[in-house]
Amino acid sequence: MKKIVILLLLIVSLKGFSQNLELFGKVESYGLQETGKIYWTEEGKQFDPKKFIPFGKDRAFRFKIAIAEIKKLNSPVLVFATDIKQETTNPNSCVQRIKVLEIVNASEFDNLKNIALNTDLVLNLNCEAGVYYDARMEQLEQFVGSYTLTTADNFRTIRLGNDLKRYNGYLSKQTKDYMTTEVGSWNYDKEQKILSFYVFRQMNEQYGLVLSMNNEYNFTVKQSEGPMLFESEIGVLKKR
Repeated sequence: MKKIVILLLLIVSLKGFSQNLELFGKVESYGLQETGKIYWTEEGKQFDPKKFIPFGKDRAFRFKIAIAEIKKLNSPVLVFATDIKQETTNPNSCVQRIKVLEIVNASEFDNLKNIALNTDLVLNLNCEAGVYYDARMEQLEQFVGSYTLTTADNFRTIRLGNDLKRYNGYLSKQTKDYMTTEVGSWNYDKEQKILSFYVFRQMNEQYGLVLSMNNEYNFTVKQSEGPMLFESEIGVLKKR
């Protein structure tokens, strides 16, 4: 009986050490070369030139780390960059932070021997710059506010902002890639009376995951004496 218990403990131990977290996707950054290196380190530490993963001409990368190694880290977050001079704790650095300990401790991955997640490394996400504009400059402030969008596969709570005409969408359920929110911009074509949402990225802020995309949702705006009405084959949009 004692031998059986020892054997079972050994099997469990070996399984734990064989488990890996794998991240794969595309890398995106300012002035990115055709091929190159992505450096990684723990948040709070400097980048080590010897710790890197390569990306090819298609900008694809693949990163694997043992879950046992993650649990030994001093920080629960790994930071990725193409420039070793980036500061890992500066919120405006051109880096991406993946909350690896949060991922491996999440109950939704309990039944997986290996955790494989599709995420892009959008290294310019926190250091982007753009020209300031807002909806008031174009007399579109009537579209600023909260909406709901019901589609065949999800339900979104949407906020259209004034500054930079921001679009923020919150999904009622995760996508197949565990994404929970969307970010982008919006615009209204006065001649065609079409309200458009442009989704640039989907994200899971709990884990630090990001997927770049180029989705566009269009709605024909029907003016009436009451609330605005929207027509689209995408789903049902309502202003709250």
